[in-house]
Amino acid sequence: MNLFQDAEIKISKLPLGPYDTNCYVVSCSRTKEAVVIDAPAQAGRILDEARRFKVKYILITHAHPDHLGALAQIRTVLRVPVGVHTSDAHGLPQPADFNLEDGAKVRFGRQTLKVIHAPGHT
Repeated sequence: MNLFQDAEIKISKLPLGPYDTNCYVVSCSRTKEAVVIDAPAQAGRILDEARRFKVKYILITHAHPDHLGALAQIRTVLRVPVGVHTSDAHGLPQPADFNLEDGAKVRFGRQTLKVIHAPGHT
């Protein structure tokens, strides 16, 4: 697991599955609220990291199978809304709870992520 942390934010990068596809757990250092970005595989490893925080959302960057392998399981356990760009909503195994549009902001704790649409890898 790679890690970046300062007084404001912590980013854990988990390379998972046969392609070492990245999952990120991004958290607010002050409030311990977090988001999980992508769910490629190995739900147990994602959940081990996520359980250290109050996860607000699961965000999916795009609907390629190597980014979704653990989605159903972590969604069931974490019971938080799932967001994906409308271009990829059709590719999820279950419908998303909300859409991520270019320029939208996702807030958790004292942090804000800005959605940047990048066609092909949304």
